[in-house]
Amino acid sequence: MDSQKNLLGYLSPDGELAQTETVFAEGGIYVMLKDQAQTIWLGSKENGLFRLVPRNRPYHYEVYHYMNNPSDPYSISDNKISCIDEDHNGRIWIGTYGGGLNLVEEKEDGAIRFIHAENKLSGFPINRTNSIRCMVEGPGHTMLVGTIEGLITFSSDFRITKIFVFILTFLVRRRLTDCVVLM
Repeated sequence: MDSQKNLLGYLSPDGELAQTETVFAEGGIYVMLKDQAQTIWLGSKENGLFRLVPRNRPYHYEVYHYMNNPSDPYSISDNKISCIDEDHNGRIWIGTYGGGLNLVEEKEDGAIRFIHAENKLSGFPINRTNSIRCMVEGPGHTMLVGTIEGLITFSSDFRITKIFVFILTFLVRRRLTDCVVLM
């Protein structure tokens, strides 16, 4: 929509504005984030993750689509995207409903890969927390990740993905209990 709230068009899967109504992703988009670089991240119910990089013209994007590929350990861990957040370092975190937490890593050649429990994020408590509902970076650069099993917290101040301390907080007989997972 423009500043007068007039419809400009519909975003098509090729990143262009179409004048006729079009479906961008089967199953719909559940979550979106515009990051510091003005890239738009779209998470779908069952169709993976989309990254929209602005082109030189307004409302036109280069569209990248990421789906789980079981033969690629650095593909996104699941196609059901439930939340997306950006931490204070500009890193993008993807929560999935079935594959846990993913950290987006951009390689020098611009290629994107996903760090998760099946590769370099091996200490993530995936057996109890693979279904993520929400996440946000809180005070003191603490990532708060809400799952169907409890709350995971960890510091987003790190340089190497192999140095993590995950704390899973869950209810046991109406008492909060912490379980520390070292990686």
